[in-house]
Formats: sequence, structure tokens, C-alpha cells
Amino acid sequence: MTRKNRIIALSVLLFGALAGATAIASADPAAPAPAAAKGKAGKGKAHKGHKRGTPDQHLARVFKKFDKNSDGKLTASEVPERAWTRLAKADSNGDNAVTAAELKAKMAEHRAKRGERKGKRGERKGKRGQGKQRAQQ
Repeated sequence: MTRKNRIIALSVLLFGALAGATAIASADPAAPAPAAAKGKAGKGKAHKGHKRGTPDQHLARVFKKFDKNSDGKLTASEVPERAWTRLAKADSNGDNAVTAAELKAKMAEHRAKRGERKGKRGERKGKRGQGKQRAQQ
């Protein structure tokens, strides 16, 4: 690298550092970060699930949003079709309406099944390639 190129590169680096320092110094420390201003949690495993709150809070928001006639039941006409395909699985009494209690019971059942699957995953852990060997034995 020639002397002229080094001087240009150093000038660019110094200008960038000066511009960055100026931007940081001019930022208002009292202003919240953009994500915090909107109330959104960061995207990472530590924040997973926090944007919905507790299951009861999420359930209350779902019913507040979709229960148009405020009868405490969600029907196919009140929710989008895609959502109804999932909600209909929680309809335990077959009246084509899902109550908060039915949905809560289905959520608990789903959590229990998920826990069972996680437990089974732990039993399968081993070194790579042992699965085929176990099957042959």
C-alpha cells in the first residue's frame, strides 16, 4: 500500500469514528430505544413468549378481539377461517362454539402433550449413528 493510499484510508477511518462519536453524543439519553418505545420484546430465547403475557391474558385478548356479540363463545362466523380450524378442535361439547373454559382445557392438554414429547426427546439422546445400530439389535 502506498503512502497516499494509507493516508486516504486513515482519513476515512478517522472521519467514520468522528461521525459515529458525534451521532452517539447527540442522541437523547432520555429517549427510549425504538423497540422499547413500541413495547416489543427482543427476539431471542430469553424473551420467547413474553409478548403474549400469561395464557389467561392471551385468552382474554383473543375473546375481546373476536367475540363480536359478547356471549362468551367464539363461533366460525366471528373468527377468521384459518383460526377456526384450530379453535374447532377445542369444541368439546360439539355445539360449534368454543368457550374460554373449553379453550383453556385444550391449551392445558396441549402443554401436557408437549411436555411428554420433550421427555421422550431426552430418552433418545445418544451419539450420532447409534440409532441405526439400536434398530438392528
